[in-house]
Amino acid sequence: MRCYEVGPDRTATMVTVANLLQECAANHAQELWGAGTWTPSLMREMRLAFALSKMSIRMDTAVQWCALRQSAAVCSPPSTLPSKHISRCLVHACRGDTVRVSTWFAEAGTLAARRDWVLSDAETGAKLGAATSTWLAFNLDTRRMARLPPAVRSYFETASPSPPRYAMGSDHSPEKLPELSPDSPCVVSSRARVRRCDLDMNQHVNNASYLAWIMDDVPEGVFQTAHLSGVDLEYRAECVFGDEILSRATLVHADGSCVLPGEADPLGGKPLSFRHSLLRPSDNTELLRARTCWAPRPRSVQVTPVMGSPNGAAH
Repeated sequence: MRCYEVGPDRTATMVTVANLLQECAANHAQELWGAGTWTPSLMREMRLAFALSKMSIRMDTAVQWCALRQSAAVCSPPSTLPSKHISRCLVHACRGDTVRVSTWFAEAGTLAARRDWVLSDAETGAKLGAATSTWLAFNLDTRRMARLPPAVRSYFETASPSPPRYAMGSDHSPEKLPELSPDSPCVVSSRARVRRCDLDMNQHVNNASYLAWIMDDVPEGVFQTAHLSGVDLEYRAECVFGDEILSRATLVHADGSCVLPGEADPLGGKPLSFRHSLLRPSDNTELLRARTCWAPRPRSVQVTPVMGSPNGAAH
């Protein structure tokens, strides 16, 4: 991990993890289908593409940084990959650890494909985290969902790992997240505007930017006393440069009770979750529903700044 990819606790942020997953997926797609491509030629000929619909990320162990060694990232070239179906990317952390990110995809019915990831310690093999995602096929001309032709589904079956692999278990299925109604209790809200740095190569907002926006509504007391162990994201609409975004969040304990955001220790030593929603006020379109899961931070872990950090302004 590079120093600008971690937070005050010196661990990789969930936004960093999301970007790593995206990079590894892009590398895998190009290894399979050629430079600069995200889909097989069969889909491109039919004017079909994929849009990210749902994603779940779970981190069992935080990826850490400390200023002891230089960092580097190396992706295995296609010739050295152990399987044509699985791509692996190595990220060397400054403390000497190496994080291995493995990814693969599989067809998931007539409308979608599934992509999974596993993050592990390359030296010990210990699992650090996992993620799964659902991608819906859509027509580039009509901008509507489209069925995958049998030829495309057959191709995916031959290009997917056999037997099937599931990063988060075969019984895991991204659930439909509930709507965050306007009268929900303990709602925290903020506004943002899409910046150019939020855009991807397709002139739409990068999926990791959605995750960064919802983090702004998490009270400081939660960041000081808890760590983000998991996120569930449900992407519902696109947004572009200049759009105004309304972000709302509700804090909920595991038992369903509400938490006041101003408390010094909102968790009270117990896990809690947030429900989030991103809206575009101009047409009242919901862009994202999300859930973030937080676990108490060990008291031995202090969130303190690095003295003389090059990222901070001098005072």
